[in-house]
Amino acid sequence: MKTLAIETTGRTGSVALLLADDCVAEQRLPEDTRSAQSLTLCIKELFDREGWSPQEVDLVAVARGPGSFTGLRIGIVTAKTIAYAVGAAIVGVNSLQVLATAVGGATPVWCVMDAQRDECYAAKFFFKEEDKPPREIETTTILTVDDWMKRLTPNDRVVGPLLAKLTDRLPKNVECLGKEFWMPRAGIVGQLAVDTFRDGEQEDIWQFVPDYYRKSAAEEKLGAP
Repeated sequence: MKTLAIETTGRTGSVALLLADDCVAEQRLPEDTRSAQSLTLCIKELFDREGWSPQEVDLVAVARGPGSFTGLRIGIVTAKTIAYAVGAAIVGVNSLQVLATAVGGATPVWCVMDAQRDECYAAKFFFKEEDKPPREIETTTILTVDDWMKRLTPNDRVVGPLLAKLTDRLPKNVECLGKEFWMPRAGIVGQLAVDTFRDGEQEDIWQFVPDYYRKSAAEEKLGAP
């Protein structure tokens, strides 16, 4: 089975190609260009480099959120367009689960992303079985940064792009994982999606939308009295 994986939860992101469970190629989008401009070109370059044709893709995997509203929309619209064009299945993956999967380990891990307004998207995961995806102990939600930090307990591990703003504020008895793990990777998105697809689950391409976990600023203004 051939899988195209897309990760655009932040300003940029990455794309990957997987053959069965194995990531055969992965490429980050350029940091000086927004994903709206670089995503499709990067996908084409990856196909050309690996000698793949879009028509060979069986599954399109994509990070479904939380994350940047614009980034999520771009990633999911692109994934749906490609899946529809080539007749592939599509599977969305929780962005924070992607972070947890990358770090692994025997102890639980908090995964956090910036939700702006001094808030964060947060979830806590643990690995019940070594060869299985991590499970949520604390489900994905929005918290103020202060409220999230109050939930930290001694020896908790933490990971995610929000740590760029928080490393000096974290308690000393909390383990801040390395910067190489702070951003979600498309290769992990693909691996999680393959597992989900093998379990018989996939998205309805017509109903599939990002998981924003909050209304956009425009929606909030529209609903204000």
